Amino acid sequence: MADLRGLRALIVDDNEVNRRMLHEQITSWGMRNGSFSSGEQALEGLHAARQSGDPYHFAILDYQMPGMDGATLAKEIKADPATRTRCW
Repeated sequence: MADLRGLRALIVDDNEVNRRMLHEQITSWGMRNGSFSSGEQALEGLHAARQSGDPYHFAILDYQMPGMDGATLAKEIKADPATRTRCW
């Protein structure tokens, strides 16, 4: 199994309980994370993380969210030159 310690995960889910559960699981593996309740907040967080020099390595997205759903968020990430690279 690959070493996951130190990787940073982006968690996006409108359900607080789901975000908390994912946070607990990810931190138990030695990973860091940021969590957001909407796609719009997640995009802002991605840009801020990249600008601060501490980008996310991967994302866990809820597919069904009000407003911007997970599929739309993934498309937005891929469409933006600032976030479409491997680490955001």
